[in-house]
Amino acid sequence: MRYIDIQLTRKFKRHRKAYSQAITALDALAYSRHSSSFAALPFEARTALLKVFEKGENSKAFNMVLDHTLQGYFGSPRHGGNKDYASWRMLGVPPMPVRGRLQYSLEDAASRGGLS
Repeated sequence: MRYIDIQLTRKFKRHRKAYSQAITALDALAYSRHSSSFAALPFEARTALLKVFEKGENSKAFNMVLDHTLQGYFGSPRHGGNKDYASWRMLGVPPMPVRGRLQYSLEDAASRGGLS
């Protein structure tokens, strides 16, 4: 969620309207079926509603949010997702060095043949 919130102010700015419309549509669906907001529903009811939402006229919005969620979960933590490298640890992927920070001395790399 943090990843998407951050990216909606940056890279995903163009998707703000789609997110707003999707949230409104999901809440309308929840009210029409359960007389309650989506957030107030129990887990099972929310899951069932999302299955309907995914297959219905809002499938494009559902897939956009799903794509962004997966990007946040499996992407680099420097973009606001994958807190504490959780998904990378789960997959056995070692954390990558933060871009722009040398993790070793250039002299040491040259002496090992890494730089000429």
